Amino acid sequence: MPKRVVVVDFGGASVRPQGCTNKQWARMVDGEGDSVAVGKVVKRIVGKEEFEQLMSSEVEGDCGM
Repeated sequence: MPKRVVVVDFGGASVRPQGCTNKQWARMVDGEGDSVAVGKVVKRIVGKEEFEQLMSSEVEGDCGM
């Protein structure tokens, strides 16, 4: 079953860590959004609080975090 994959877009600018690809920075979530194949990029605007929660969570891939 496909997982939901989200690339965080905060304030109109990408916030993925430097050196991170979109695929690495994609985070699997069970929240809102269309179900897509793992690795497909889906952008979604998030609020400040959710952004901070995402930044404190694990992300897919090795981005030196």
